[in-house]
Amino acid sequence: MKVLYYWLTMGPYHFSRMNAVARQPGVSLAVTEATNLDDHYWQRDGRQHLFDHHTIFENQLLDSKVTRKAAHKLIDVVDHIKPDILVNGAGYFDPVLHTRLRKIKKQNNLRLILWSESTRVDHKRRFWKEQLKKTFLGLYDGAVVAGTPHRHYLNLLGMQDAKIQVVGNVVDNQFYQANPDEDIQRRGFLYIGRFLDIKNLDSLLKAYAEYRRQQIDANQEPHPLYLVGDGPERDSLEQFISRDNIGGVKLTGILQPPEVRKMYEQAAVFVLPSISEPWGLVVNEAMASGLPVLVSDRCGCSKDLVKDGHNGYLFDPFNPKNLADKMVMLDKNPQLRSAMGVHARNVISQYTPQTYAEKCVQFFQNIHHQNA
Repeated sequence: MKVLYYWLTMGPYHFSRMNAVARQPGVSLAVTEATNLDDHYWQRDGRQHLFDHHTIFENQLLDSKVTRKAAHKLIDVVDHIKPDILVNGAGYFDPVLHTRLRKIKKQNNLRLILWSESTRVDHKRRFWKEQLKKTFLGLYDGAVVAGTPHRHYLNLLGMQDAKIQVVGNVVDNQFYQANPDEDIQRRGFLYIGRFLDIKNLDSLLKAYAEYRRQQIDANQEPHPLYLVGDGPERDSLEQFISRDNIGGVKLTGILQPPEVRKMYEQAAVFVLPSISEPWGLVVNEAMASGLPVLVSDRCGCSKDLVKDGHNGYLFDPFNPKNLADKMVMLDKNPQLRSAMGVHARNVISQYTPQTYAEKCVQFFQNIHHQNA
């Protein structure tokens, strides 16, 4: 069975997943990406991949022009590879892409599968856009989705459960695993991601300032907050920190995966405060590293990965005081943090590239055989 995945840009987690798919028996895998550069600025480590890999536009920053041009080139890629299964991981709202996909499906005897990590609460939903998505979904023979909220959203758009397979959103857990005996020695709170408005970092700073106030009032030393990443909101965040005189905030800039892994090893608690987040793979990474997680209930992973009070806590991203209280509680209870870290590893052990690959390939095979 020939399988072709189409991504806009491949990050480190894409490569680990695709290698796992390529290892599955009976699969010949090819992977195409529109470009190899987006605003994450990942550096590729050069590790061997087990699949045929093609980049349409080398070293061109991902934008709408690149995605449109790549969509036109996709027809040539399919003509060359002649897959049985084409998995679209580039989204399902772009009219240009779906014009190409419609032509591809008409001209080739293949099955079209959607990869989706969209949920109902990602963004404000407009009626006309939702109707257009419903039309696009009619092209697909099935969908593989990140989690239960993502399946529910496709249900709302009219796709039946029988055509949807939850496969999990995964990273290379082994890469992020740390020594489980080091948890109590860890210090501080950690955020990793882009500095965007939807990441809600101003609310995190308000919560951290309240945490520091409570610690100082209790004659306790407040631990630092590490903000790893960069983006258009950096200047406003720095102004916020300076204006409100918030001590203890460390901005590291963009770090690559080996450096990110060290940050997970040093921190005590991971925080993701986003008001819009399709999933939040940094939560997977933090849990694999043995960290308890504080996750906004607007994040797509919150329903599947966070067992409230067990491996971390959910919180209302619009309520900084609620987050601050949870930060104080975890800071005061190293034994609780340690227990939650163990539970986090146990939960995330069910979300691996291997489990992703097995579920995807079984689903692809079922669809391929049904339509043979």
